[in-house]
This record gives sequence, structure tokens and C-alpha cells, in this order.
Amino acid sequence: QMRVVLCAVGAALGSLYAIKKCPGETCSKPAFPFLDWDHDKGACTCRAHPCHRDERDGTVVTHSCTDSELPHLSFFYNEQGDLQCDCTKFEQFASEHISKDLCPGHRCTDAAFPLLDWDEEKGECICRTHPCHNDDGVRHSCESEDKPHLRYRYDDSDKLVCECVKGYKPGHDEF
Repeated sequence: QMRVVLCAVGAALGSLYAIKKCPGETCSKPAFPFLDWDHDKGACTCRAHPCHRDERDGTVVTHSCTDSELPHLSFFYNEQGDLQCDCTKFEQFASEHISKDLCPGHRCTDAAFPLLDWDEEKGECICRTHPCHNDDGVRHSCESEDKPHLRYRYDDSDKLVCECVKGYKPGHDEF
């Protein structure tokens, strides 16, 4: 059974668990855009969207979204640890590490709180606002067709960096 995590999180974001472990790092390859924490290696890594290489029974499936009403490819892991891919109205943000290792069965379905995160202090899964939607009172957005995706990271001095990046289309761009 899928669990939907709904919560009202204020403007104070606190620590963004996976990204905060990787200050100063960024992912520059379009096929591997997601900066994440690799728990097994104890290091930061750049990951592909898990739905672009969904391995099931020896077959690799590449999921995509073609419905203009549901244009965003999203993922979560169910309670058994199986990858679930679907298309949604808004971009949902999740670390594969958090989704798979810490919060299986959880996902964020409220457009105001699209980021699945781990509250280390409370030891629980939470949904957060996108950190670039309230960057010291500034709401960042990406209006360009060339770079439509709003990405965030932290620089070496722990300052939030919000940037617009290209989308990746399997079969059109190289892995």
C-alpha cells in the first residue's frame, strides 16, 4: 500500500538531508542530473532518473510522459522496495537514497510540498517546499523552454544555489 505524506512545512527549511551532505558538488551530465547521497559508498553521486533505467525481470524499461496534463515523470519506492514510476501534474523531487532506503512507501503529492526529505532529528519522512521557492523571500522559477527545470544545490559555503537546467530525454541524449 502506498503512503502519501502530507504536511504543512513553514518557510524555514532546515537541513535538506541528502543534498546537504554534498556541499560544493554539482551534476553536469544531462543523463545524470540528480545529486544524491550513496549510503553504501558513503559519498555523493550523480544519478540518472531511476525511471529512465527501470530494470524488471532482466528487461530495462525507459518510462516517459507524453500527456500534456501529466507531463512530469515521477518515482517512489513502495514498501517492498519496488520502483514505481508515474506521470504527474507537477515536478516531484526525491532523493533515490531517501525514497528507497529511508522512506519506502512514502511520496509527496501536494504541489506546495513536492520534496520528499528525511528529518534526521525526528527520524521521519517529511514533505518540504522546494528550497528555491523561498530563497530568503525570492521565489525562483524557470521559464525557458531550453532550461525548464529548477535545480538546487549548496555551494562550499553552504549557500543555496538555484539554477535552471535542461531536461533529459532518453533516446535523444546520451547516457
